Amino acid sequence: MVSPTVLGLIVFTFVLLATHLFRLTDLLVNRGIPFPLFAGLVGTLLPPLLVLTTPMALLVGVLLGVGRLAADNEIMAMRTSGVHLLRVFAPALLVAAVLTVGLWQANATWVPGLVRANTRLLDLIKFIVASQIEPGRVFNPESEHNVAVYFRHRNPLTQRMEGITMKIVVSDAEDARTKTDIVVSAREGRLEPDPFAGVMDVTLSSGTMHHLDTPTTASDFRNIVVKFSTARWRLQLAKEEAVRPGRLPRKSREMTNREITGALKRPSLDRDDRGSLRSEIQQRRSIPLACVAFILLGVPLAIRVRPTGKAVAFSIAFGLIFFYYLMLKWGASLSQNDSAAGSFITFLPNILIAGVGVLLFYRTLRR
Repeated sequence: MVSPTVLGLIVFTFVLLATHLFRLTDLLVNRGIPFPLFAGLVGTLLPPLLVLTTPMALLVGVLLGVGRLAADNEIMAMRTSGVHLLRVFAPALLVAAVLTVGLWQANATWVPGLVRANTRLLDLIKFIVASQIEPGRVFNPESEHNVAVYFRHRNPLTQRMEGITMKIVVSDAEDARTKTDIVVSAREGRLEPDPFAGVMDVTLSSGTMHHLDTPTTASDFRNIVVKFSTARWRLQLAKEEAVRPGRLPRKSREMTNREITGALKRPSLDRDDRGSLRSEIQQRRSIPLACVAFILLGVPLAIRVRPTGKAVAFSIAFGLIFFYYLMLKWGASLSQNDSAAGSFITFLPNILIAGVGVLLFYRTLRR
């Protein structure tokens, strides 16, 4: 079973990764992303995919491995020799149980951390892409302040931006009503992102800067105009927002199970966020159980069907996987809409697949 399981893992992971391959290749080849940053992006993307593809690969492995045993009449030979099938396939069930525990733990802590790291890497990549933005487009880097950058033309020889307009909104840390709008117009300039430090240096030449204070009273209004030959800013990447009452500290996929459980206990939590958290944690607990469910169904199914060819095994696996994830997403959608049936529907495919598998296994033993 090991060889076809590894094959299934490679195939299914590649299929899920294919949607990202063109974007990743473009970032590396055309956008000038440093290879360490590219490797980190792939490294944080693969483990969450493996959590999804491991149960699929296990199903292919059991269909091909046990199907070959059945086709070569080795199952018949073992049974006529008095060897019980439960004894034969106990190691496969043990491996499935170990994988279930491992994937459960990964979904609880490791995978959310990797998803969060992937999000941060994507934010860093945005800063690199910012230095190559096309003229005539407004760029809004996710910095600690509200920033918008626009330029009219890029010099083909020096690659410097020309005809630049930039707006920065700075909020007062003590009084959110007090804001300062900084509007800058410059003849030329450049953006120099440092993705590993999480900053972007903005250097502008020959321009005018307007400071506009949002007044709390009519007498507080100020408009300061400054002309400059060279001006520089260092924009810091946006940090995680402080937890606001009734809102999540971050996306549900980036939260550990403990953080989700703690957030669900908050009575002030927004209804949509509560549904999103319930849906996420139920999927994390349901998917690992598919390892055991697929083994329980795959063994008797392979003995009966004997799928020795890879095409047959993958076809059967795709059909079962489609049914499984269709039911899973249906349950997740119900949970997100705060339906009481959502939790049951999320775990229902595991119950159905395992139940049918146990029934087929029992009939196979009795035959």
